[in-house]
Amino acid sequence: MAADSRVVVVGGGLAGCACALGLAGRGVEVTLLEAGSTLGGRVQSVNLKGMERGIDNSQHAAFRVYGRFLQLLATCDAREIIKLQKRTTLPYLEVEKGRISIVKSGRLPPPNHLAVSLMKAKFLSLGDKLAMQKAVKALQRMSEEKRRSLDDTPFIEWLQENGQTERAIQRFWDPLVKAALNIDSEQASTSVACFLFRRGLFGDPDAFDVGSFTSDLSDSISPALRRTLARTGVEVRTS
Repeated sequence: MAADSRVVVVGGGLAGCACALGLAGRGVEVTLLEAGSTLGGRVQSVNLKGMERGIDNSQHAAFRVYGRFLQLLATCDAREIIKLQKRTTLPYLEVEKGRISIVKSGRLPPPNHLAVSLMKAKFLSLGDKLAMQKAVKALQRMSEEKRRSLDDTPFIEWLQENGQTERAIQRFWDPLVKAALNIDSEQASTSVACFLFRRGLFGDPDAFDVGSFTSDLSDSISPALRRTLARTGVEVRTS
């Protein structure tokens, strides 16, 4: 694209803002249109009457595997709004029994870095754990071409086809999908979910480190995006 081109980006979510910043960095004249009053899309807080502070509208945590998101925060000088764990630690609460199991990374290399704590976890039966091994092997064998071809397949279908028990889905796969993608396994794309788990299980051992936001999203994400877009010369039009 020629540097003297003019582009209109429709939508001020994370993808739209990242696109606008990337184009502006290449010398393209960019106008960003957003129907709402804030930037960041679903990554914002909702203020309800009677509440002292806003309620986050998107996922309430992030993972270290969100490389592009963390890079965008760094570009916007807003990296400090998220605090990442130094070691993957995922607590699972069984409400009916009042007990907590901790899934955490160990010293073994991926994909076995979570294996020891998963085998000790009390919220899954032995049958659940054996079924999960089948899915892990299927993920390990999956080619990149195959993963991309599953974009329109709900992740729940892939899990069921690969022998996952209902309890393994409800207590392991689905909570991670919801935390990472802000949707459940019935809505999530198999391609996207498999990318997440392939990176988390076979990539970096710290990929599932949880990051928690340190402030209301609307008070941090939207202003940071707006400042950075203005600094790079992007014209922003909101309602």
